[in-house]
Amino acid sequence: MRLSVKTVVGAIIGASALLGLASTADAHHWHGCSGCGPQPTRYVYHDEYTHKDVFHHHNEWRHYPVYVPRLTVYVNRVHPSVTVHNITTIHRKPYPVIVDHSKNETVIEATTYKYEHVTHVVQEPCGCCSR
Repeated sequence: MRLSVKTVVGAIIGASALLGLASTADAHHWHGCSGCGPQPTRYVYHDEYTHKDVFHHHNEWRHYPVYVPRLTVYVNRVHPSVTVHNITTIHRKPYPVIVDHSKNETVIEATTYKYEHVTHVVQEPCGCCSR
């Protein structure tokens, strides 16, 4: 006969429940004598150490200096400056002036013309005096 494992385990559990072997209801009455009363429940401990890796990912930004080469552009800025110089150069050139040292001068008197214009206005006498 072939019995399954489930059937055997079920039979053992049922028998222990009927006999009260696994019951701890009367365990407090047991005083240590070997034949009087139910036996205390026996606990057998076996420790299993399981390990589970739990990863909590956090994204954090940290700023740190990175030295990068910088492009240097040299620029010559020309600032125009205008200075105005007014330069006057005087050129002196001699020219001949004829001076007569003989002094043969004749002074002619100036002729004066006078123009006079006189207007005479004669009034007619009144009619009573005209005779």
